[in-house]
Amino acid sequence: MHRLLCAAGSLIGQGCDERNLKAANDKADDRAMPNDPNENANENAFAQFTSTFGYNYPTDEEYRFRQAVWNKNHNEVEEINKGNNKYKLKDNKFSTWTDEEYNNLLSLEFGEETVRGKGEKVSKRGGGGGKKTCGTRRTPPCPAPEPPAPTPVLDDEVTKDWTQEGAVLPVKDQGGCGSCWAFAATAPMEAAHFFNTGDLIHLSEQQMVDCDTSCYGCNGGWHSNAMEYAQRNPLALASDYPYTGVDGTCQDS
Repeated sequence: MHRLLCAAGSLIGQGCDERNLKAANDKADDRAMPNDPNENANENAFAQFTSTFGYNYPTDEEYRFRQAVWNKNHNEVEEINKGNNKYKLKDNKFSTWTDEEYNNLLSLEFGEETVRGKGEKVSKRGGGGGKKTCGTRRTPPCPAPEPPAPTPVLDDEVTKDWTQEGAVLPVKDQGGCGSCWAFAATAPMEAAHFFNTGDLIHLSEQQMVDCDTSCYGCNGGWHSNAMEYAQRNPLALASDYPYTGVDGTCQDS
C-alpha cells in the first residue's frame, strides 16, 4: 500500500519522502472506521472476500476504507459466533457497506400521499381520519381492550427446522430493486403450496414487479396487494419468468 501511495504522490510532483508518505496515509485513514483494533488483520481473508463477491476498488484509499468496514463487521460476526447460539453468522455482500449505505437501501419512503391500486390514499403521517365514536366528552367511553392472548410456552428441546423438511427455499436476493413486497408475497404462497402438495416451487417475483399495477415495481408496494394479484392471475415459476431486479414489461401471458 505504501508503494501505491508514494507513487501517486510522485505523479503529482510531491516527491516520495517520509513526510509526504505519512500525509497521504493520514488522508486515507480519515475514512477508516475508528477504534478498530484489527484493521490490518485478516488480509488474506479480505482478499478472498473481495474475490468471492467480485469487488474491485479503483483506489488504494477505497480499498483500505472498505477493508476497515469489513474488519469491523467481520469481527462482530466472529464474536457473535463464539456465543452459545442456535445459529451462526457469516460474511455476505453487505459486509463492506456502512450502516448509512445499508439503511439507504432499505429505507424506502413514498410521497406525502400515495395512491394504492384501489384508490385508497395513504399519508406518510398516518392517522385513520374520521370522527371518534368513543372516548370523548360527547361520546360514550371506549370499551376496555381485550387482554392479549397468552404466549404459548414451548419446550426448548422441541424444534422444527423447516429448511430440513424441504419447505423453505434458499435465501433470495432482491438486489437494488425495492421489490421486498413481491418476495414477502411469494414466500408464504410457496410454503402453503408445499404443505398442500409436498412440492416446493419458486414463484416469480419478477412477474409481480412487472405486472401488478396496484404496486410500484422496484419503487415499492404491498404484499397484500401482490397476494390479491396472485388470486386473479396465475403466477409463473421463476424458472419461466426469472428475476432481473429492474422494472420490465409485463409478460404474464
